Amino acid sequence: MPITLSKTGYYKITINTLLLNYTLENYTPVGVAPNQVAFVGRGFYDYPNMNWQNALPDIILMDKDSVNAFLFTKKIKLGIPVGANYNTAQFILTTNNGWTDFWRFNDGSAPEYAVFNGGVNTELPITANASTYLFVFDAQTNLVQAIKQ
Repeated sequence: MPITLSKTGYYKITINTLLLNYTLENYTPVGVAPNQVAFVGRGFYDYPNMNWQNALPDIILMDKDSVNAFLFTKKIKLGIPVGANYNTAQFILTTNNGWTDFWRFNDGSAPEYAVFNGGVNTELPITANASTYLFVFDAQTNLVQAIKQ
């Protein structure tokens, strides 16, 4: 049974697996969407000088969606940069070039959602053979996806 939405937006979907039906409820976003979201950390293959500095040019700005102000995306290669002597990618998300208003994650080795001003840093194993991921972050729901490309 497909779920059909009448318009683009946020919805709460309640599924009853016994009766095989569902209900939809519109959800209006609360708060103000951040102007920008950026990655800070290390293990970004194309950013060999990036190692927990928190100022441009050593942060990776995500792309803000043109329709949904809470949605941010970015394709990034995770891997050991040339000359680096570590084998894990560690990062958080931040809204600015300072150490305030940031997101860490519910789980450092398999993050599913971000925790505003809390959580743990990622600790993901990487190799010299970089892999490209599309990162998707929704600042309204705090859901995070890393989709291998």
